[in-house]
Amino acid sequence: MKNHGVTLIELMITMAISIIVLMALFESFLLVLKSYKQQTKIAEANIEKLAGLEILRKDIEMAGFGLPWDLNGNTYNEAASDSSYTPNPASAIFNDAPSNPPRAFAFSNNGNTNANNSDVLVIKSSIAKIGNAVARKWGYAYYDASSSKWKIKSLAIEDFQSGDYYIALTSDTNRRLQGYFNSLFPSLGGASGDVYLTFGINTSTSRMPFNRVDYYLRQPSIPPKRCSPNSYELYRAEINQGDGKRSEQPILDCVKDFQVAFGLD
Repeated sequence: MKNHGVTLIELMITMAISIIVLMALFESFLLVLKSYKQQTKIAEANIEKLAGLEILRKDIEMAGFGLPWDLNGNTYNEAASDSSYTPNPASAIFNDAPSNPPRAFAFSNNGNTNANNSDVLVIKSSIAKIGNAVARKWGYAYYDASSSKWKIKSLAIEDFQSGDYYIALTSDTNRRLQGYFNSLFPSLGGASGDVYLTFGINTSTSRMPFNRVDYYLRQPSIPPKRCSPNSYELYRAEINQGDGKRSEQPILDCVKDFQVAFGLD
């Protein structure tokens, strides 16, 4: 029996066929990878859209929560002036400070969106502050005559802690603001049956007895490439309790217009 080896020509043909097959497989892999990236971006955009709309829905749903109806002579500060926005965040269109009870909603045309004539929506509540555990706390304070002390009963998942700033409102229909308190009620005395509603505001000294968030359209310095040149980003801006400035965060891309409409129930 006679054995034959592989000739150079046969080896080259085999290598050429292998290279062609590998190139075809690599091309198929690139197509799959490109499609995967596109689908991933679409899924990511959809998730971001749903998350942004859910945050907006939650802020609207909780508007007015924990707001006083009667300031009882108390005064406060609200948003600070910032001329880079039109209207100015400190405009009387939005600000109720220093002595007016805060409105749950305020809105106006957005002067930063040129001809689109979109709106600015301002929402006020004790809970309109993402990432702040104190703003999610609420409950009631009552005077315990047996111990001659004020006690707080939390109705939220977390209890009030030392250093938490909150407001106390009378439990009658006037929702009268009694002042800002740090953790425990001061030694004001009391009588059995005295009850106050308590709403968490912030972890440090607060300039206003509520939290405020503004929604508006604005063009970022570097807009996403996938968006139309004439589109904007929807921003959510919390008013800082320290300096009154906006702390903004984009929540939706490629937005053409943002209009506010109120319906009567």
